[in-house]
Amino acid sequence: MNNVLINACGIKSFGGINVLKSSIKDIKKYSNVAILVSDQELQQRLISSGFDNIKVEQKPRFTHPFLLLFSKKDLRDWVNSFDTTVHFGNFGFRTKTKDIVFIQNILPYSKKIVSLKNLLLRYFINKSIKFSTLAVVQNDHVIEYLPTKFKSKIKSIGSVSQTNICTSNGKGIIAISNDLPYKNIDFIERVMSDLAVNINEDYKLTLITDKKSHMKKSKVVYKSSLSSEEVRNELIKHSIYLHASSVETLCLPIFEAQDSGLIVVAPELDYALNATSEKKYLYKYKNVNNAIDSIKKAITDLKEIQSLPINSYSESWKDVLK
Repeated sequence: MNNVLINACGIKSFGGINVLKSSIKDIKKYSNVAILVSDQELQQRLISSGFDNIKVEQKPRFTHPFLLLFSKKDLRDWVNSFDTTVHFGNFGFRTKTKDIVFIQNILPYSKKIVSLKNLLLRYFINKSIKFSTLAVVQNDHVIEYLPTKFKSKIKSIGSVSQTNICTSNGKGIIAISNDLPYKNIDFIERVMSDLAVNINEDYKLTLITDKKSHMKKSKVVYKSSLSSEEVRNELIKHSIYLHASSVETLCLPIFEAQDSGLIVVAPELDYALNATSEKKYLYKYKNVNNAIDSIKKAITDLKEIQSLPINSYSESWKDVLK
């Protein structure tokens, strides 16, 4: 088996850590794995999940693209002893062996969100793709965001298959979002607020979010700090999943909602067109009335159907690590 180093320096978000854990489990099927992290908190979280062979190199995030330049010879020699280094978190440092960069965030390439931070991130991602043997993505729609000159290097570890699933026994509308601008949580709140007044059905309205301020005197139930299992338990209590982001990379909540038997109501954008099987509930981006109409259609249809066509997501690192 090949020896693979997973460079997880800078991984901090809940979603990023979950993707890291699931990827490590899959990569260990085909390779011997060691892990490099930049803080002890992540090291402890990985240890508590049953992972070992973890080295900590505490350096500021801005140094990570040049980590080996700021490190001692012992660390440089250790890093370069591996057959392959997989760089999580969009960019990494160049090694003397095979580098694979894992593109987990396409925000820097989105024309909807332009900032100095994203311009800098785009520069470092492009730089990492340039020196890497391969660039890995999870969904095919991500490839369209990346520079054409790199297309021959890009490989997807994700696959989408179509199947049918029984509709959820739950009754209600649920959304998962956060306070980042591109997630459009204010739009979700407005839609849910209108629905609380306009639908006669006894539908629960639930918003899972880390947003600190909530709508006052609202029928929307806010939940936060839920584990992955708790999120899944919430999903099955509902029948419709509402999404509103301007851009998505993995679309994990959409796939999880479908796997739980929920109808997905989302913007008619590239990621939703790729991730959903049933397109008739997609709405015009940021159009409140159109989103409400789609939800009302879903409520009506749920009275007549017992199963849904869904897109189910799975991924494998096997071909990438050959």
